Amino acid sequence: MDVNINDIDDILQNLNVELPPENSNSSSLNSTPTEDPYMSLSDEELDDIIEDNGLSEESEEEETYDENQGEGNDIDVENVTVDFAQEGGDITDVFYSLPIPEEEEPQEESVAITENNTPDNAKIPLNSPTLLVDESTTRFSGAEWFNEIQKARIIVAGIGGIGSNVAFQLARMIPANLTLYDDDNVEMVNMAGQLFSSNDIGEAKVSAIANMIYNYTSMRQVLAIKDKFTSDKEPGDIMICGFDNMRARRTFFNSWHNHISDKSEEERSKCLYLDGRLSMDTLQILCIRGDDQYNIERYEREFLFADYEADATVCSMKQTTYLACMIGSLMVNLFTNFIANSLNPIIPYDLPFFTEYDAQNMLFKTES
Repeated sequence: MDVNINDIDDILQNLNVELPPENSNSSSLNSTPTEDPYMSLSDEELDDIIEDNGLSEESEEEETYDENQGEGNDIDVENVTVDFAQEGGDITDVFYSLPIPEEEEPQEESVAITENNTPDNAKIPLNSPTLLVDESTTRFSGAEWFNEIQKARIIVAGIGGIGSNVAFQLARMIPANLTLYDDDNVEMVNMAGQLFSSNDIGEAKVSAIANMIYNYTSMRQVLAIKDKFTSDKEPGDIMICGFDNMRARRTFFNSWHNHISDKSEEERSKCLYLDGRLSMDTLQILCIRGDDQYNIERYEREFLFADYEADATVCSMKQTTYLACMIGSLMVNLFTNFIANSLNPIIPYDLPFFTEYDAQNMLFKTES
């Protein structure tokens, strides 16, 4: 029951009823029981006294605590709730408790959102030094050969099943320059094993691959020449052959060989010739360094035969997409190993003269 403590004190004094002191219920080992001099009231008697004196129970509405009142240790008893703890019908203790003020919920700090949906007060720290490099090459830019590849100038001739895959994969490594040669246009039949889409049909193969390189890589130094590579065309130190006939291969190789013949041995060591050959279930790659005179002669003698000596293949069994992708990857792998070896690594990268893969038996064969 909640009542005003001032009224209760006045009534009890008029009735000669006194509350016991705080230590009245405490006992000690040496004390002797004495008669309790204080009058005790039951709940019913207390209710009757309150009713006879015209007192009513206080409203259930709790008094609010004013944080500006009672500074220091002062207590304003007018705003105190009094609870009577009862034991056996007797008033034993009086507890004074101040109402606990409700805590205000913390307000979230409002943040203005800009048109870029970024908070105005958001501070974006500077990223690592990777911001200073091309993000499109960060997966392999830490490789020891990466910077050297960016100095390479490469010619790829024959942009079919071999050349299209080689050119695209090379472009993702961002060499200094990439020159493409082919005089053919994209046809529907080319989509089976070559890297073209239906949107490219009727377009020059070199232009279609150049556009793909532009859209899917950050390579920009691409020269697309819609023409055959002939003996009067300018050769380069690194030349990659993707032709499907022996006559074009011989012209391409002779141009490279003549180009390096007047160079010093050290300069020739920086020159590379790759020749890819592809059928439905077999691929072959010939890899020749400019300073490897033995394999230069071997290539001319054993692998530059006439077209009529080449294995005849059925037109509907000439090429598969997976082998075209595979030979492109392997030729770029050999090019990368060649560049890595120019840095004189402790353990040289393998660079076999002859690589062959038999898809039917899944068998690799290499010869140095």
